[in-house]
Amino acid sequence: MKKIRILLADDHALVRDGMKTLLRNVDDLIVAGEASDGVEVIDKIKELSPDIVIMDISMPRMTGLEAMDVIQRDYPETKVLIVTMHENEDYAYQIFKAGAAGYILKSAEKKEFIDAIRAISKGETFFARSMSAVTSRNFISKTQSSIPITRREKEILRLIVDGLTNQAIADKLFISPRTVDTHRSNLMQKLKIKNTAGLVRFAMENGIVSP
Repeated sequence: MKKIRILLADDHALVRDGMKTLLRNVDDLIVAGEASDGVEVIDKIKELSPDIVIMDISMPRMTGLEAMDVIQRDYPETKVLIVTMHENEDYAYQIFKAGAAGYILKSAEKKEFIDAIRAISKGETFFARSMSAVTSRNFISKTQSSIPITRREKEILRLIVDGLTNQAIADKLFISPRTVDTHRSNLMQKLKIKNTAGLVRFAMENGIVSP
């Protein structure tokens, strides 16, 4: 079994220790390293090549948002899961716009934490479950007519932003998961986007969803 390699980043050692405890003995996950600030995050990514960085936004020397800029530019294959105590729409919007693949609260249960990691490792986007209803109600808005995607693609894109898997989207729209995957692939090709996080950013920046 190929393990998902994780880099934990938080300026509080107790928080990192808590996350390590949650991940201990999970068969498909391994903590490859730790970092205490944004500069160290970049150094550790270069050294360890983790699959996922789990980090807070508020860190010394370089914030999580600043670190994500570097990760997006220099290490695009490394995905970012933000773990934060802040639960509000504007914060979530900034996180996804910066390039994060997931957003979860520090108060989350172990199962949600592990589910988020596994979803992100498969190229999906993960919203904090406590935010899902707020996100679907307040982020989703009418698509600008100038965006060259079909009505069905817009519908699927909204569900992707809401954090649904291909199977969940298929069940909701009464279509096959293969059809959902085809629409997802068409969107990525049409918009020249390489991953699900990029689709989320496109949706937020172009009015399909709004802050």
